[in-house]
Amino acid sequence: MISERVTVLFKSEESLNECVLQEESSLKLTECIEPYLIQRRFELSLKDITDTSPMRFTWKNNTNSLYVIGPRLNNGANLYIGGDKQPLDSIDKQDSIITPTYRLYHQGEDVKILFNSFIERLGLDINLDDLIDWDWTNKQYDIVHVNSTLQINEYTIVPPNSAVPAISKDSSTTGLTIDKLEVGLFYVDLIEEENINLSGLRCLWEEEGTGSKTSKIEKCIKTSLLYKSAFAPVKTSVSNSINVSLEEPIGLHPKLLVDLSNVSHQSKYERCEYYLFSQLPLELFVDKFQSEPVFVFGEHNLESPDYKLADNSWGSETLFSLNRDEINEITLHSRYISPEEGKPGLRKVSFTPEIIMACDTGSDSIDTNPFYSKGLGYESYFTRDTVFYPLKSEHLEVPIPYPSFANYKYVELFTSSVMVASIIYLLYKLFGPVTSHTKSKPVDDKKKTN
Repeated sequence: MISERVTVLFKSEESLNECVLQEESSLKLTECIEPYLIQRRFELSLKDITDTSPMRFTWKNNTNSLYVIGPRLNNGANLYIGGDKQPLDSIDKQDSIITPTYRLYHQGEDVKILFNSFIERLGLDINLDDLIDWDWTNKQYDIVHVNSTLQINEYTIVPPNSAVPAISKDSSTTGLTIDKLEVGLFYVDLIEEENINLSGLRCLWEEEGTGSKTSKIEKCIKTSLLYKSAFAPVKTSVSNSINVSLEEPIGLHPKLLVDLSNVSHQSKYERCEYYLFSQLPLELFVDKFQSEPVFVFGEHNLESPDYKLADNSWGSETLFSLNRDEINEITLHSRYISPEEGKPGLRKVSFTPEIIMACDTGSDSIDTNPFYSKGLGYESYFTRDTVFYPLKSEHLEVPIPYPSFANYKYVELFTSSVMVASIIYLLYKLFGPVTSHTKSKPVDDKKKTN
């Protein structure tokens, strides 16, 4: 059985009324002057699945927020495997990092490697390409497998004045039959901390009768939905008051500066802490004995160059606790990187530190959300009643110098010459002829006379 639920979130009630046209069997989204967000969710009941480990695949190709109907996703492609955290057969286990809650595979851009491995491990008897027209360039995905159920969430941020296909049960983009379709058309009516209230319409389609070729809309009724968001939105002024940057000039030990001295956001909860979370590429690492992170999982070898560790992992995942009302300094370290052809130069290595505020709420409904589930990700490091305020996400680049292969033989020759000369000198000093230069100087021990 395959069910589909579509949620369209508009900026205002006016946009909802102006941009939606209800027809007999479909909802047509007209070209709207304001951007809006679409979430398509497919749920599939899986049978005869031997691997029952909870898994999650996410893809994010930009920094756009999914606002109140989407979770916070890491950049790039991420594959989380929970439970016993057994490695994938199709990918070398050294390409992952292991944390107490999951095994994590990560790819910055090559999404299909992880996605195909994820699908292969599930062993599906259907082709998901017949269900979804995958668009890795313009859309974001959050796919969760738990308790023999596969949930596919597709997020599309529709730019102003853009046309999208009509929503119907007989969509030409799907090659598989949708057994149940439900559509919610909403706008944000109220935001109070993590409490979100959406208002709008809820539309259902008729069950297909014998000989029916087209499923008609049964009814669209006004509805209101109140729930708690685990990733609560914050005002723009709060984000603007936080500055995240690299101290200039940027050297081999780049210093990350997080300025929380002007943050005025106050939560109603007493137990709130500020954190910095980041996935670091292999060329950058954290010295846990110097910087004192809350944790660092993955590659943090202090001495090896990046080309010696390329088969060990893709990098590391780290969390730092931050002090409010001050400028926090976090020292990172860059590795020696492999030479390249041509002249020496700089390799630009990017990462995206994220500033969050995490609060203990004491509520048992924070992880009960109609649009997404808290699961495998940085939220798994916190208690179930924690609400997160994503305050800032900054894309930064660190230039790391690399040598040239053209100079390799000269460097090798010079280094070998110095080593040979040093060994000869040491042997000469240890076993060479001994010369005596000892002469006793007369000691003037004449006594002074009066």
